[in-house]
Amino acid sequence: MILIVNKISEKFHGELKNTLLEIKHNVFVGSPSKRIREIMWSKVVKNAESAVMANSDKKHINKYEINIHGDTNIVEINGRYFSKL
Repeated sequence: MILIVNKISEKFHGELKNTLLEIKHNVFVGSPSKRIREIMWSKVVKNAESAVMANSDKKHINKYEINIHGDTNIVEINGRYFSKL
């Protein structure tokens, strides 16, 4: 799983760092269970101005799922994800 968040509090930033590996400021990676991922995403939606979370999903057409919150450069068209330029 990859999680990119924008404009979060220091407290929430610390919570994410306790659960995931921060590879760059506000860019986290890890492999939490689906249940933990869902809990984490609900917290992200409450605490971040915008965020993108990508994780593998064999049921999805692209074999991965992307969750989008707020204003990002990612758009979904017919089940496929694209980056706006």
